[in-house]
Amino acid sequence: MKITKELRLQELCTITQVLALVHASSEYTSDVYIYKNNTAYNSKCVLGLVNGLIGMKQNETITVVATGEDAEEAVSHLTHLIDRPPTVPGINTPIAE
Repeated sequence: MKITKELRLQELCTITQVLALVHASSEYTSDVYIYKNNTAYNSKCVLGLVNGLIGMKQNETITVVATGEDAEEAVSHLTHLIDRPPTVPGINTPIAE
């Protein structure tokens, strides 16, 4: 099964978000790629995603494509992480006073 979903970035990607995407992608057996400007980046590869996502501008469009048995779950999970980036206390969240 092949599932495709196009997204518009609302916020800039952070290294924390890229690492979360790689970790989440590794949980699935499907092949998962993120396309930007007709270039495919393997979502299970840190260097590939860093190269593709870091430095993107707000409102740029990416496409998540997964092929395999759990493609629907993989695309759903990754698009959720892209839409709602994870937070890591002390890194990308305000420090409580």
